[in-house]
Amino acid sequence: MTKIDFQPMPKRFMVWDKVHNIMSSPVELAGLPSLRPDLFDNTSQAKDNIIVVQSTNLFDKDGKEIFEGSILETMTGVKLYVFQEDHKWVTRTAVAELSFELDEIDMAYGNYKAIGHILSNPELMEESSV
Repeated sequence: MTKIDFQPMPKRFMVWDKVHNIMSSPVELAGLPSLRPDLFDNTSQAKDNIIVVQSTNLFDKDGKEIFEGSILETMTGVKLYVFQEDHKWVTRTAVAELSFELDEIDMAYGNYKAIGHILSNPELMEESSV
């Protein structure tokens, strides 16, 4: 029997700073507190000042990493945002209550392009043509 050497994928995150309205660069979980130590002290006020978003471990057609809250644009111009539902990454349009599972096959064929994030670019979803 062949032994499988399983290597878990590292969890990567970004942090939205609600006070300064800026998004951090992607980091692994251990690196989060070093981004802004003042936001990671033990006060509840500090915790209320950040939103942590997780990577989907998927990439768009240009190789850009897709995170929870990423805004994707399809080849037909439909804009979707990414979120987690029932332990799956799914997408939803701004106007429809339809959810679509974020599919690795679609990602591989280049059907999506990451154009922003719902926290830093909410106007992109308002401009949606759907």
